[in-house]
Amino acid sequence: EEVIDREETATALTIHPNPANTLINISFKEAALNSQLVIRDQLGRVVWSQQVGGKQDQLQLTLDRNLFPAGMYWVSLDTGETVVTEKLIVVK
Repeated sequence: EEVIDREETATALTIHPNPANTLINISFKEAALNSQLVIRDQLGRVVWSQQVGGKQDQLQLTLDRNLFPAGMYWVSLDTGETVVTEKLIVVK
């Protein structure tokens, strides 16, 4: 099985600040057309989802942390070929 360094993948996913207490900035590189960005809670329930993509050098979304109660979340970018997931912590 090939191990790929996350930083080298075309879909590298960055969340800042993390923990988030005001805005949540989510950046990703070269999302394929019709990629899906999904945020799940600790129980795996989808709490936010949006279709993204369009072969740009880098894409960024900014979300208000008030959309989510304090807690831990998983942010995933699914390009159809790969899925990159990062942990997000929201604080009050």
